[in-house]
Amino acid sequence: MGSPTCRGGDSPYEEGFTYRVAVDGFIVSDNVTATAENINAGFAYSDNNPVKLTFTLAAQ
Repeated sequence: MGSPTCRGGDSPYEEGFTYRVAVDGFIVSDNVTATAENINAGFAYSDNNPVKLTFTLAAQ
């Protein structure tokens, strides 16, 4: 698995112990290409890590 995007929220985050998973999904139109980059922030500010999305519109 790449960097996880979500963690169990029932207790404080503990590396190697807390349940982690990548769960984010995105729907885009056929004329759009999307790439996603999971950013491992160590769950510093939330029970989710950020995901950076980059979109490219196809030429017509």
